[in-house]
Amino acid sequence: PRVEAGDPLEMCINHEPFPLVNGTPLNGHWTLEDGTTLAGDLFTAVSAGDFKLKYYFTDEHSCRNADSTVMTVHPLPDTRFELYPNRGGGRPEAIGR
Repeated sequence: PRVEAGDPLEMCINHEPFPLVNGTPLNGHWTLEDGTTLAGDLFTAVSAGDFKLKYYFTDEHSCRNADSTVMTVHPLPDTRFELYPNRGGGRPEAIGR
């Protein structure tokens, strides 16, 4: 069978488990590159980086095929701020780093 995993995906590391619904034909299953099956076809980020995902499908004749895509997990942005004295003599200014 012709199997398509779909376009590359992206999410932030703090995103809830991401449902993998772009594989065709429907009713296949997803694994990580190491072969670990993704329960409920949900990807849960544990670290930032690129993760290769494989989508497998077996047809009614027991013919099996697979395709892969990549999930890019983005780290959270740095939201630390430092206070610096206001050069104009007023209140301190918050400047993001």
